Amino acid sequence: MATLPVPLNVLAHQQFVLEQPIQAEPAPLPVPNPTKSFWTDSSPDANPLAKHGSHGPLTHDADICIVGSGITGVSAAYHISRLLAEQPPSNSPLKVVILEARDFCSGATGRNGGHLTPAAIHDFVHHAGLYGTDDAIRAVDLEHHTVADIVNIIGNASKEKETDLVQGGHITLLFTQPEIEQAKADYEAAAAAGINVSDVHFLTRDEVQKTYGAAYPAVRIPGHNVWPLKLITHLFSLASETGVNSSTSQLTLHTSTPVTQITPSDSPSRRWNLTTPRGSISCSYVLHATNAYASHLLPRLRGPTGIIPTRGQIIALRAAASSAEITRTGWGGNEGFEYWFP
Repeated sequence: MATLPVPLNVLAHQQFVLEQPIQAEPAPLPVPNPTKSFWTDSSPDANPLAKHGSHGPLTHDADICIVGSGITGVSAAYHISRLLAEQPPSNSPLKVVILEARDFCSGATGRNGGHLTPAAIHDFVHHAGLYGTDDAIRAVDLEHHTVADIVNIIGNASKEKETDLVQGGHITLLFTQPEIEQAKADYEAAAAAGINVSDVHFLTRDEVQKTYGAAYPAVRIPGHNVWPLKLITHLFSLASETGVNSSTSQLTLHTSTPVTQITPSDSPSRRWNLTTPRGSISCSYVLHATNAYASHLLPRLRGPTGIIPTRGQIIALRAAASSAEITRTGWGGNEGFEYWFP
């Protein structure tokens, strides 16, 4: 069987390099001509909202501006709409505007396939050392809550098929002895902290070889996979419909509208003014949902104490085996540097 050699045990070195004090420039805007991704360009209708709001007049006034249309920005709009829907109808619905530099959901969220798997024990010792055991527990709880919430949103709308939601569990292969020892230490620390680890199963090398054909020991936990762009498209639709039906919020999307500058507003009724190549928009609140590009508008987030952009390469392959043979399991390995799923 052909294999692709990759370096192992490099996480510590990578982390050391990233933490060194260096002069870093703020992130640029997203490049206007990115390479095509399978998940956004596999068919003409793969991204139905790609150019939404890119032409015509720009909204000039809003209560809330969200910069970025990935999972952070759109899920924020969704939860705002749900929260407001619980309020009485208003003659002045809250105006929420999402501004996207390129196509809808064209950043990291939309350009890859999606593991939807909570970190049951992964890096628990490391996180407890950095932030304390209580916060490490909260992080695990938050991951479980997030996955359950997303699965419920999809299930309540019967959109499992439309979003390619698959429940098949997740297996982390342990390539080296240090990885095996770290996984056991994380498991023991998580269990001692009171985390429910009953769904965490260690598999021997022989068990993995017999069942899956990989000659490494592993850890198996519950998990899902989902097509992120389809999920975010569904969330945007729900947010829009909720606001319209409840008359409490109004959601507008402008793609191809990069925000180049944010300054205090001269208007007594609005706090901020956002500049774009299509004009400006005033609002009371700004939510930055730009991830790797955050330091473009928030320069203090550059460098090792801020957000460090990291590029990953992802490929999509047509399977040479049946779905029954490759199973529905998601996979990871090599300290998280490699991951894949069917």
